[in-house]
Amino acid sequence: MQYPDPATLPDAYDQPHRKLQELIIRDSDVTLKIIGDLEKRINPDYGYLENKGFIWSSVGGHGRSYSPATNTLQLTGESHGLGLSQNAIQWCTGHGFAKCMNSIESITPKDDHVLVKGMARVFQIDQCTMELEFDQDLIVRRAVVATPATTGGSNEYRITTQGAVQAVGAPALAERGHAVRVLKPDGKPEREYTKHDIAFVSLSEPLSDEAYAAATRIDLAPGTQTVDLRFPGRPAPAKKQIDKAKPALPE
Repeated sequence: MQYPDPATLPDAYDQPHRKLQELIIRDSDVTLKIIGDLEKRINPDYGYLENKGFIWSSVGGHGRSYSPATNTLQLTGESHGLGLSQNAIQWCTGHGFAKCMNSIESITPKDDHVLVKGMARVFQIDQCTMELEFDQDLIVRRAVVATPATTGGSNEYRITTQGAVQAVGAPALAERGHAVRVLKPDGKPEREYTKHDIAFVSLSEPLSDEAYAAATRIDLAPGTQTVDLRFPGRPAPAKKQIDKAKPALPE
């Protein structure tokens, strides 16, 4: 991919816009699909290529993503959720934190909420801290997830949620969420890096095994290029090997 000369970037480079996504969760496995943009970007030729049909998945503990636009499959290996922005979207449901937490340091009642603090492994990074505030329905209403930065300082993911929705046979979820990634470099002022405002427009009943398998399947086009980020320098496994490594769905 060729990157443009920074001098040619438009002044209105920040392009907040709405897009429709589908979030599928079963136990600790998460799949996120981009259905399409709901409004046109100011400058569609610039920015990260998150396009219609792009899919991230951690089903079976194997992190992977596929872009139809570039016909590229990326294998990311160990998965504690998805990537940075994708985890923030899941967290806006008020759930998805526990699978990252390694230990609980304290539990403190706070009015009609409970404040939990602990250590976590997030995005394959150890020594992260989590501060979670649960309501009576066990929905996380406020969270601060701090990960150490490789250059010093930290990244903070600050999440707040509102409202509640619930499907038959499923736990209650937050109806809306707000997630901000804040960079906190040593010796410099903190600044917002990314921001997500999430509203859930529909909620399905729990999927059957057949429907779940169909919804989370990644259909690769002919000639797909595979990039294996698990073992730098090693060739990627053949697709048949990837499929064999995926565990079968429970009966």
